[in-house]
Amino acid sequence: MMLSAEQGLALGIVAFYLFDCLRLAPPETVYFLRNARTWSYRVPQQRWRLGSKSVEMLNPFLPWQLPLAARLLPDTQAKTVRLDKAFLPAVSDLLWPQRVLAALVLLAMPAAVIRDGLGVWFLLCLGLIYTVLGYGLFLVRRRAAALQLRREQWLSLCMECVFCPPFAVNLIRKIAAQQEEITDAVDFASRNLDRESLNRWRIEIGRFAQQQLQWYEPGDGAHRKWQVLLGRVGGKADERV
Repeated sequence: MMLSAEQGLALGIVAFYLFDCLRLAPPETVYFLRNARTWSYRVPQQRWRLGSKSVEMLNPFLPWQLPLAARLLPDTQAKTVRLDKAFLPAVSDLLWPQRVLAALVLLAMPAAVIRDGLGVWFLLCLGLIYTVLGYGLFLVRRRAAALQLRREQWLSLCMECVFCPPFAVNLIRKIAAQQEEITDAVDFASRNLDRESLNRWRIEIGRFAQQQLQWYEPGDGAHRKWQVLLGRVGGKADERV
């Protein structure tokens, strides 16, 4: 069955967005996910790999979810990285614009294209998209210091989002990608996860560390690092690191 041009365009909009949800993560990286006011986590998967990195698909149904990368194997030479107190409130200001933008780009625009082609409804939808996007980028610029973005990073975000609206749906994720990697995932988990999530975290990270140990010879530097991580998460379930 051949797709019409309108159907192909609608499918392409969604495909560009899904492509933008993909990330490459090294095995020592874990994502902490902020949704509303709660934190969760995502351990790197081993199913899909590209070289030494795993291919991760961020949740396509929650484009406003904030994913922060953290190191499972902390670098003792690196400076400690923690979130600024103003960062999360600044991200929260973007939640409603991003939800409206997601509905317009991923639902309204494909429906308008299929229904009316590149007609009046498409143009109306496009105008609304750029209005909401412009407001979101204005908020980002106004809170750039709190979001820890330099001027050139903000300009890069603007160019990417303006020229490809499906990419703009992931604006919060793009801001997260500009942040410095959290240098100690165990410390971050102990500070921000609730007790139940922290218990699950310890179990999953312990299993993951055991899997990684098999790739290295005893005495190897990486082998020792994974052993240290295993020891840090292998305490009592309710222990804080």
